[in-house]
Amino acid sequence: MRRTIAIAGALGLLLGGFAAADRGALSGQHSLTATKAGWLNIPADEIAPGGAKLFSYQDAAGRKLRFLLARDSRGRVYTVFDACEQCFRFHKGYTVSGHYLVCGYCGNRYRLSEISKGEASCVPVALTHREAGHTVKVSVNDLERGRDLF
Repeated sequence: MRRTIAIAGALGLLLGGFAAADRGALSGQHSLTATKAGWLNIPADEIAPGGAKLFSYQDAAGRKLRFLLARDSRGRVYTVFDACEQCFRFHKGYTVSGHYLVCGYCGNRYRLSEISKGEASCVPVALTHREAGHTVKVSVNDLERGRDLF
């Protein structure tokens, strides 16, 4: 009886680990609120060169629209949706590992400086942004155009 309970507990932990892995792209994300003018403002110094962060914005319908802001080792800023052109339908998003963006479905890895190129049919969906001084600005309208990715 104890052995059965132990095995069931171990399976529960294992399955829980898989569920957590499915949410890997969501863990650690930062929720943002739009300004009255319809912009999400992110302090650029939040992203160190060679780093990346996941962000989300909840639209009026309650759907979380997720995106990633990355900075390559030279300081250039990139923004992409937390989805790729091919794998988005599996809703796995991305994780960040070191200086790489990793697709949660197919496992393709992209250097942060090359995330706009992708690999084969797995290409991160671009999201435009503006830089104003030390602030990265993302338009809520641009985010909402990618609603079908989620």
